[in-house]
Amino acid sequence: MTPYTLPPVDGSLSYDSPSAPEGYEDITWRQVVNLFDTTARIIRSSLGAAGDRTPPPVVGILASTSSILYASLLFGTLRAGCPVFPLSTRNSAAAISHLIAESGVNYLLVSHDAHMQDIARKANVILQSKNIPITFISIPT
Repeated sequence: MTPYTLPPVDGSLSYDSPSAPEGYEDITWRQVVNLFDTTARIIRSSLGAAGDRTPPPVVGILASTSSILYASLLFGTLRAGCPVFPLSTRNSAAAISHLIAESGVNYLLVSHDAHMQDIARKANVILQSKNIPITFISIPT
C-alpha cells in the first residue's frame, strides 16, 4: 500500500487525468480561487446595496451549466458573503416557487438556456401571485 502524502499548499496542485478527453486542461487551485473571487465580485456588483444588508440576502442558483461554472457560482456566492440555496434543475416551476418562498431566496442566479429561463419565469408568476418578490440575475459567463 502506498503511504499517504500531503498535497502541496503552494497553489501548484492540479488534477491530471491521462484519460481526460482532448480539449480539457489542468487548472491549479490558485486559478480556481481566482475564479471564485471574480465570481464573488460580479455577484456583489449585481446585488448592489442589498449585498451589504444584515443579514445578507439569500441567493438561489437555478442553472444547467458546466461543473466548474456551477462550482464558481456556489463558492463565489459564499465568498460574496451570502447564503446560497442551490435548486435542482429537475424541479417543476411549482416546486421551485415553493422552495424559493420557504427558503427566503431574494435573488436567483439563472442560466441562459431556454428551459431554465422558462421555469424561472413560471415560478416568478406563482411567486408574484403570493406577493413574494424575487430578483433574477443572469449567471456570469
